[in-house]
Parts: sequence; structure tokens; C-alpha cells
Amino acid sequence: MRIDPFSNRPMPELFFESRTHKKVWQFLVDSIDTPEPAILVLGDYGTGKTTLCLRLVQALKETQGDGHTLFPVSKSEPSQVQGLNRAEAAPYVFFSTPDYTFLQMLNKMAGALGIDASTDEKEVQRQIQDYFERGKARKSLSILIDDAGELEVETLAKLRFLLDFVHDGFFPFRLVLFAHTSLLEKLKHPRLLPLLQRIKRRYYLNHLDLDETKEYIYFRLYKSGAPGIPSFSDDAVQLIYRATDGVPRLIHNLCDNCLLVGGSEKLTRITAPVVQSVIQYLEGHEPGPSGPSETPAAPEPPVEPPAPPPPREKAAAASSPDPSETTIVLDMDAPPPETPKKKGGLLHRRPVLWVLGIFVLGVLSTLVVLYRVLHWLHF
Repeated sequence: MRIDPFSNRPMPELFFESRTHKKVWQFLVDSIDTPEPAILVLGDYGTGKTTLCLRLVQALKETQGDGHTLFPVSKSEPSQVQGLNRAEAAPYVFFSTPDYTFLQMLNKMAGALGIDASTDEKEVQRQIQDYFERGKARKSLSILIDDAGELEVETLAKLRFLLDFVHDGFFPFRLVLFAHTSLLEKLKHPRLLPLLQRIKRRYYLNHLDLDETKEYIYFRLYKSGAPGIPSFSDDAVQLIYRATDGVPRLIHNLCDNCLLVGGSEKLTRITAPVVQSVIQYLEGHEPGPSGPSETPAAPEPPVEPPAPPPPREKAAAASSPDPSETTIVLDMDAPPPETPKKKGGLLHRRPVLWVLGIFVLGVLSTLVVLYRVLHWLHF
């Protein structure tokens, strides 16, 4: 392989045209060629927003003719190329991270327009507005911001003020935001509601479906220069799709680890058990390379049957005090001897005597008390 097929580094040259990615690219091209002041691309983490943003940056660079290209615009997409050519020489600035202060953003915009930087935020903003008011440019300045959802509310509010600037029906600034879907909640902040209302053009980047997941895996392998091996079984692809929900970045993480396992075991085909073992490993478990191993339980020792009772002859002999002088005669037809019943005590057999005894004890106790009383009165 010439390159890592499942690198998480955004690579515009490996742009995969799924249905949703192809539509959002056409959406961006068409929107750049309109006077719309705000464009928003939303998607979950890892769905390819940064790759789309970088592809748009490169296309804008090519229209500027700066000679610095990351990938060629496909000749099989004339509508896209024509749309970008109509925006020829349109200035733009790109902010790859949300770490910029608003003053830094203004100075970068001023640099794109040939205006000197300044340490005064209001001064540099005034110079930019004067530049457009003097009619030096009739092309909007495109402001591309990746990961825009991480911008501070204050910064977003100041960017909104740029969109409020209109000169002779011309919007000098175009805001193109790429962000996680959570940005919509942030835009409901009271200070950002005007910005939310201005963003008329929005596109939601969907996940890949099962068929696109399979195509995407082989597309990345093909572009990396893989010689046709390893391949992924259909069951493995289905398991990858269920585990990643069609998110490209998660597909990268899972497939990259599958290739590591396949390489260590000299596999030419990645199967579902390999994928399952990698999933468990990434979740914090440590199964074997091709699936969790199970140790068979040790067999239980056999249970010996109880010893048979001794013969009646031996039992009788054992109970005899002197077996040498005792003659044992067995009568097999005689009934078994009766077991003597244990006799209870007298009180248990005759309750009447128990009651009579209690009465006698009561009478004797009464006589003793009377005797002592009489003896006391006599003396």
C-alpha cells in the first residue's frame, strides 16, 4: 500500500462520492455562486465535514490560480467546475480551527483584500467596509470556518454584524460554516437569533448506508494501492456497518485495527469473527485474535454407587456376642419380628393421674398454710 487506507487525517484527494456527499458538494458549489450571505453544513462527528471544507478551499484556490493544489478538480464534473469558474477571482479566507479571536479573523480578511493589519478591532473592520464601499470589489469575501460550533457566542455575534453590512444591494461577506448539529442549539441564544434567521441555506450530512459502507471500504483500499487483499466478507461488512452506524471516521478506526489483526495472522480475508474480536478489544476487552476463547469446563468425577447392605447372616453374626458358639437358623418364610414399641411414662399414658396429682398438691399446700395461721394465733 502506498498510503494508509484508513487514516483519520482529512484527505480531499480521497473524497468519496456517496449520495449524501455528492449532494452536499453540489449544494456548496451552487451556494457559492449565489448572493446568499450565510451557508451552513451540519453533520455528526466523523461524517466528513472537514474533508468537504478542504475540498471547497482547494477549489477556490484553483479559481484564484495560485498554483498550489491539493487535488485536481474532476473533469467528470463539468457543472461543478463551471460553477466555480463563474466565481473566478472571488476572495476567501479559511479558518481551520475555532481558536481565532475576532481581531485575528478581521486581520486575515484584511490580508485577503490587500489591507494592512491593525491592532484595533474597530479600525480594521472600518477599513474592510471602506474597501467595499469604494467599489474596489464586486465579489463577496467567502469566510469558511470549520468546526464553527466551538466558536464563542461573542465571536459568532460579531460575525453576524458583518452580514448586516450591505452596499447597494450587495452583500460583501459570505459566511460558510461547517459544524456539528449541536450548533443549532447554540444559535438559539438570544444574541445569535438574528444569525440563525439569516442562515437560509442548510444541509445535513447523513451517514453512509450498508451498500455505501462496503463501497467506501474498498474505495479506500483501492486508492491506497492495495493489491486486492485483504478482502472483507459480507458478514464482516455488515458487522462493521452495525458497529459504526455508517460514520466514516468510526469505519476507519475499526477497519484499521482489522487490518492490523489480519496482517499479524497472515489473513487474506477479514471475516466476522475477526471484526467481532476487534470490536470487543476497542470496547476494553481483550479476546483472542479471532474471537473470544472459552476454556472448557473440567469433567465432574463419576459418582460411585452406594455399597449394598450386608447379608442378613452377617448382620446377625455381627450382633451375636460370640459367633463361634451361636447357631444361626434362618426361616425365610417366617414373618419379620415385631419391633418393640417404646412405652411412655405413667403420666403420658394416664392424663387423669396427672390432674389428680396436681389436686393433691393443692390440698396439701392449703393445709400447710392453715396450720401456720392457727399456730400463730395460739401463741
